[in-house]
Amino acid sequence: MSLDNNILKLISKYLRREETGEDRRALYQWYDELSEGKSIEKKSIARSYRRNRERLAAEIGGMSVRQATVRPLWYRVAAVAMVIIVGYFTIKYFRGSEKMVPVQLAELEKIVPVSNKVIITLSTGKTVDPDTLSAGKSVTIGNAIVQKDSTGHLLYKADMQKSAENVMSTVQTPKGTQYSIELSDGTKVFLNAKSRLSFPGQFGTGDRVVQLSGEAYFEVTKTLKHSKFIVKTDKQSIQVLGTKFNVKAYADAPLVKTTLAEGSVRITPKNKAIKPLIIKPDQQAILSDSDIASEEIDAQQVIAWKDGFFVFDGSNTEEVIREIGQWYGIEVDYKLGNKPVKYAGKIPKNISMARLVKLLSYADINVQAFKDKNDQLKLIVN
Repeated sequence: MSLDNNILKLISKYLRREETGEDRRALYQWYDELSEGKSIEKKSIARSYRRNRERLAAEIGGMSVRQATVRPLWYRVAAVAMVIIVGYFTIKYFRGSEKMVPVQLAELEKIVPVSNKVIITLSTGKTVDPDTLSAGKSVTIGNAIVQKDSTGHLLYKADMQKSAENVMSTVQTPKGTQYSIELSDGTKVFLNAKSRLSFPGQFGTGDRVVQLSGEAYFEVTKTLKHSKFIVKTDKQSIQVLGTKFNVKAYADAPLVKTTLAEGSVRITPKNKAIKPLIIKPDQQAILSDSDIASEEIDAQQVIAWKDGFFVFDGSNTEEVIREIGQWYGIEVDYKLGNKPVKYAGKIPKNISMARLVKLLSYADINVQAFKDKNDQLKLIVN
């Protein structure tokens, strides 16, 4: 009998004592077949069982293997189930390829979100390191004065006394880093990890246009001239006057998501075959290559990332798991496919990987950590 996903699911339910009578009968049949010596996943699992059963029996009942055999069937199946799970994943990701080595929980305690420098690249080709700016100090970039406040927030202000070139700035955040900027018109922008925003040092008399790749939350300021504020991404443009909204437009993601917290926005896809869409507060527009649609959503849940949380809404598990990989700078192999994981809640972004794995396990999301031959960490989610 092969150790397929159904058996793994039964084992998981059984160990949590959530199985039905039918589940129990199927699992006992599997156990009987195992007892008769039938192969589950190559002969190596049998060796894994023999190698670990003494230790496991002692952990479960503080007994020897001989003593454990007189315990109720539940204890024996539970012991075998845990050994099989360990053996299965070890063989699948370690023995099968000889490239993946399991990582212990203690080692995961040392893994915290990566933190790298934010870099500002100017249209002149020069770069500026915001870390070199002390709070209250300023630097002139073209016709703009740039300074950092006491919270690390970057402020752009128009230098009205200079007629210098209007230099474009591109702020780029690496993995594990968020950053906040106030543009020269007073608009506040919060950049999520692995994102890029391009904007002028000061806006002219026409539309205020910025370019985004990645994710950002905008609090747009209305101007006396009521000029439009436009956010452009690779696949769409968003037009507003004064509003609060979130845009998620990563280059490697198939969908662009625009979520409105306040005001009104008009979304115009670059694909002319797709009609523009106007959304209202607590609505999210979802743009694909061929269509755009809106749905009702809790905008505050979506924008909670800027306050330091990963947010699960009950349907976005794979999306958030991949964000976690980006945040910690770790490759993720998501193997749940379309299996629904109905978990809704927030997880802090500043915790260790070990703590994160434990929290995910409470939601029945199993995370296995491995290192490849190059000592690079990888998470298997199943």
